[in-house]
Amino acid sequence: MKSGYGQVIILTLVFLVLVLNLVQLSTGAEVHTPEEEVPLQLVGSSGAINSLARNILLSRTEELLLPPQQTVVAQKPLPELPDLVFSGTAVDKVAITFDDGPFPGMTEQYLEILSQYGIKGTFFVVGELARQNPAQLQKIVEQGSELGNHSWAHGRLDKMPLEKVVSDLRRVAELIYETTGQEVRFLRPPYGRHSPAVIEAAEELGQQLVLWNVDPRDWDKASTREIVNRVMAQVRPGSIILLHEGHPNTIKALPQIIEKLRERGLEPVSVSELLQSYGEETT
Repeated sequence: MKSGYGQVIILTLVFLVLVLNLVQLSTGAEVHTPEEEVPLQLVGSSGAINSLARNILLSRTEELLLPPQQTVVAQKPLPELPDLVFSGTAVDKVAITFDDGPFPGMTEQYLEILSQYGIKGTFFVVGELARQNPAQLQKIVEQGSELGNHSWAHGRLDKMPLEKVVSDLRRVAELIYETTGQEVRFLRPPYGRHSPAVIEAAEELGQQLVLWNVDPRDWDKASTREIVNRVMAQVRPGSIILLHEGHPNTIKALPQIIEKLRERGLEPVSVSELLQSYGEETT
């Protein structure tokens, strides 16, 4: 009898664990895996892939989120590039970046705040939106910030063959150059998803792959306070902060983020300036 009761208890516990996992997946909740503090990683050309772009700023987040709230585990470091990892530390700077724009009437607000604090950022723009809103591209460049490539239609580049990735990224780069005269140096693939084809395409086009290690999930109905608190909880010297255009609470959070970063002795800069802190050429 005691053996039978023990089996029932074990089966009940297993059932409860399965139910909790199903509930977590259905609600889009994150599962965080503890990780030791590590310096920002730069992945550069070396060895068998000697034509690889000089630096890939590798995300240190445990998870990447894909709509609708599907959680997938990020690969760190890239298994196909096991020997290309270089670690460094930028003592007093963090890169501030903005994805998914431009948005008329909102891009200007981000730029105004950056100008008020004397800051330049990096805006990773979507080609379709950039084509519809060329004036916003001009304003980003005129403010002194830089433009990055976020694909033409925010698609899954990692699922495309090399030739399609190259065509997609080149189309965005050509549009940016024709509109602003600014060469595109940086690429952030949608959702941070990358593949050997994406890496090879970036090298062919002379673009460096830039991910992030601070993600407040501002796109996920986060309040202003939540955005600020999440950034400050994750940030460290040399971080790359991911923010998104098109979200009013992100605009409200931006001045507080800047002020709190400076209180901590961290200066928000563009990706180019962060790379210069590592002694890396970006021209």
